[in-house]
Amino acid sequence: MTFNATFIPVRELEAAGFVEYDPVFPFDVKKRSVFVSNDIANLLNKLGADPVMFNWVEANRILATFSKGQLVSASLQGKRSEIEKLTDMDEVWACCVRKPKPGWRLFGRFVAQDCLVLVAAHARQDLGRKSNYHAVAEALIAEWNRILPELPPYRASELSGYLSGVIQNVDEV
Repeated sequence: MTFNATFIPVRELEAAGFVEYDPVFPFDVKKRSVFVSNDIANLLNKLGADPVMFNWVEANRILATFSKGQLVSASLQGKRSEIEKLTDMDEVWACCVRKPKPGWRLFGRFVAQDCLVLVAAHARQDLGRKSNYHAVAEALIAEWNRILPELPPYRASELSGYLSGVIQNVDEV
């Protein structure tokens, strides 16, 4: 069992149809949590997309590394990293699976420190320019407000407020 002093609204997330990320590559100690939509769970388990196009191994590596509390690259300024906050959007984040190019983006929000909820997945090639992420983010916010109206996204002013443990803050590089 993992000790986590942060309150995670598990019942609300499960009632809205999210499942806790079940790593393909098991590990003993979980320091961060990830909840995913059923569509993303299917992708991570090779059930939802062409395996040539969606690199489920790389996606699981990133999420397992995140969950174990190991080093992940992250940005509050939308800089190239594994986990990046979209700029000028209300607490929308992207988990960036970049291999093979052009990769995929898994979009979501934090609900507590160290707890990321991934709502939608999009092939990077379908998104086009990075400026098009805003339409995806707006749709995510609308969906969030529909299925989790009583659960506001978590907010922090610094990256350490979102992620404890080991972080490569690419904003400082």
